Amino acid sequence: FAYDALKDNPTMKDIARFIRHHHEKYNGNGYPDGISGCQIPFESRILALADSWDAMIAERVYKKGIPFDTALEEIRRNSGIQFDPELVDAWIKFVSSDQD
Repeated sequence: FAYDALKDNPTMKDIARFIRHHHEKYNGNGYPDGISGCQIPFESRILALADSWDAMIAERVYKKGIPFDTALEEIRRNSGIQFDPELVDAWIKFVSSDQD
């Protein structure tokens, strides 16, 4: 667990906190603490989106990435559930700008 590796390092403890909470869900059904909404650090909410996006679209030796539009729909579908709705809107604009 990356959090455990970094939490006691004085220069990395803030980053450790962001890593710890990037699996929390906006609706409170995530882990490790079951926090929700703005209780989840802003940086963790961004990491959750970026990590999920990468997991979906990246080619791995054990799986193919999914198409861009499918990944966008998955992000949209989980707005307000897994992801912060305001960040979802910003994320969609951000990744879509690369498609132009």
